[in-house]
Amino acid sequence: MLAEAARNCKAAGVVNSVLAVSDDRLSRVEGDFDLVHSVIVLLYIETAGGLRLIEQLIARVWVGGIGVLHVTFAWDALDADIGIAPPSSFRPRPSRGGWASGAGLDGLLGARTLVAPPAAAASEDPEMQVNFYNFSQVLYLPEKAGVARTHLEFTNHRGCVGAFAYFQRTHPH
Repeated sequence: MLAEAARNCKAAGVVNSVLAVSDDRLSRVEGDFDLVHSVIVLLYIETAGGLRLIEQLIARVWVGGIGVLHVTFAWDALDADIGIAPPSSFRPRPSRGGWASGAGLDGLLGARTLVAPPAAAASEDPEMQVNFYNFSQVLYLPEKAGVARTHLEFTNHRGCVGAFAYFQRTHPH
């Protein structure tokens, strides 16, 4: 991924970037940034590690800086259950953007599920784990870090409902 990112930076003429291998504690990242942006990444990270990562990403935004984090939290095909599958098994059903399937859904928010493409494309795209985050926990983290306001914009990627949380740090951490 770093090699691909380096090729993309070179192709775009970006010369002021540093690429580094890291972990969910961002232990190799130093300093604060004027922009921290994550889109369609956190949904593939187990929620415990993802929440640690969100906390670290927020902490890396300097006073006056902007953060944009994309988090997933529901399936649009589960309208009767307000987007979250009940603890019992969930059977695949069509959604607005594709098909949703899951197994072992053991909680309300924070449940692990899978996204499967429509049957015709099943051989082209393998199933991928998608993690749903508890929005109470997600929104607690910027508030705890001194963020006074957050703006949300909802997303829907193949039936997986999420939101971009935009914020600006106004207080030191």
